[in-house]
Amino acid sequence: GKLSTPTTAVLGLTRVSSPPTTIPGIAMACAVPTSCTQVESAVLPAPLSSVWPAFKVLALDKVAKEFINAATFQSGDSMQVGAVVKLDYSDGAVWELRLTEISERTATVAYEVVSTTPSLDCSSITGEIALSPVTASEETFIRWTTEYSNDVTLERIQDQKFKKLEFFRAAKAALVSNKRTFAET
Repeated sequence: GKLSTPTTAVLGLTRVSSPPTTIPGIAMACAVPTSCTQVESAVLPAPLSSVWPAFKVLALDKVAKEFINAATFQSGDSMQVGAVVKLDYSDGAVWELRLTEISERTATVAYEVVSTTPSLDCSSITGEIALSPVTASEETFIRWTTEYSNDVTLERIQDQKFKKLEFFRAAKAALVSNKRTFAET
């Protein structure tokens, strides 16, 4: 008999279906195509001048104490590009981030993940936290963008999405309970 090739008709067009391309010895991270960029945003109930001091030095333990137990510099100093800050999470995870950008002009801080315990399932992660004033309400718009290497799984991206949203909720609660500023530790 004759072999048939499966076809798919979409909007009157016929497309020949073929099996996914595989490369011997290389496992595909995700069967579902996904973007390697993940972005979340929120509005924090405090002016930029009250929240920027904690974010610019990645003092995330001051921002969301229930998620991050400590943020300590392992090398370099705060406000120094190239410095490494260690984040001890409440679930036992430990991440080390190298500061790659700090901009007072645009209220942006960027980082790359240099190590994680436990190990993550992707080769690299970079991130950027950008703050902007909401002048009509004396609040702050926060946008947190994360770029992953192309071996990231959809599960990792979804997990980070929900962790960012939880982080934003904790930051909002901290600002409300501390009269629109992050408490000093």
